Amino acid sequence: MNVSITLVPRGGLANRMRAIASAVALSTRIGANLCVVWIRTSDLSASFSDLFLDDNLPFRLKELPRRHFAYLPHRGKYLYLPTFWQNMRYSSTLRDERKQDRSYLIGAKPESVYAFFRSVRSGSVFVDTCHEFYPYTPELYRSLFRPSAKVEKRISALLHPEPGRAQPTGLHIRRTDHIDSIQSSPLSMFEDTIRQYLASDSGCRFYLATDDDATKERLKTLFPGHIITSPATASRSTLQGMIDGAAEMFALSKCSSIIGSFQSSYSEAAAILGNISLKIIKI
Repeated sequence: MNVSITLVPRGGLANRMRAIASAVALSTRIGANLCVVWIRTSDLSASFSDLFLDDNLPFRLKELPRRHFAYLPHRGKYLYLPTFWQNMRYSSTLRDERKQDRSYLIGAKPESVYAFFRSVRSGSVFVDTCHEFYPYTPELYRSLFRPSAKVEKRISALLHPEPGRAQPTGLHIRRTDHIDSIQSSPLSMFEDTIRQYLASDSGCRFYLATDDDATKERLKTLFPGHIITSPATASRSTLQGMIDGAAEMFALSKCSSIIGSFQSSYSEAAAILGNISLKIIKI
């Protein structure tokens, strides 16, 4: 095959990670060259290299400091002009949105996606997604996403191993930007779960990662001495905020297990990185 893939991973950090892992797994299977276009945006203000090690990657990394016309998403507000350019530039296009022009609907079964790529004998395929569109192994995922020096330094500041004490249990409580997660994983259920853990082991600790300062303060007040959390306010619009966010994901991965939020790819990413169990709180 003489096929190349250009991937623009969309969405938040964990969304982009799963899209990249999918593209690497697929490109490896079909023997295609892969280019990942990582774009800094207002809701993810960091480059790939700010967050992860970028040596020995199995793809070419193209980092853009801001949105670029050629890679804008398929949206009516752009009059679909970037989509027109992409359809002209690439042999085929794959997007999350419903089928338009020559676009192929992401969400098909893995073998259907594989068959589609196998049908492209030559040329380049443009993939624009925030989803997992092809299965990957946890081992591949962990090999792709290794913390950068900046993130590693922050992880060390968040978690301090204490000889003779068990690793804390991770808590990921999403409160501000995902309505399904907020409604399906209410804070009261997390509190009840913490009480159950403490009833079994009065000395257990919890590492709390959340995007809500009020949740931090409430749990520290309810369970004094049992909650470890970052003093920083969650922010994805600044570089330091994104470094902190990535560090919290890796900190969760170093816990004994994770208690996470419904439909949160962040909870899932941390569990895969740490090869640990994930319990989802859900009504």
